Amino acid sequence: MNISRHILAIMFLILGLSFFLNCDQTDPEKFEMPISEDSFIQLYAKTLILKTRNLADDKKEEAIVKLLNKNGLTTEKYLKIEKYYQNNPEQWLKMLDKVEKTIQELKEQ
Repeated sequence: MNISRHILAIMFLILGLSFFLNCDQTDPEKFEMPISEDSFIQLYAKTLILKTRNLADDKKEEAIVKLLNKNGLTTEKYLKIEKYYQNNPEQWLKMLDKVEKTIQELKEQ
């Protein structure tokens, strides 16, 4: 339950920041998603969970990079996908709803 609160807090912090730091717009018509939306949702949920784990920061970062690489992404590509969603608020909110559900499902496993 405590992890859920941390994850939700992180999600809302990111959402809030995205509205204020809306520079470097990613044109949705020109952006090519390197992975499927469902894959990104799974990946985003897992990275949020990793960020809340009780590990040293360098170990968290190492685990996240390993997860991204396992899914064929670099940190740069991952951040571009995240920025794409942040710059498209309607899609960002829909994606975050799906991420929240995914986190709940992962916790139940």
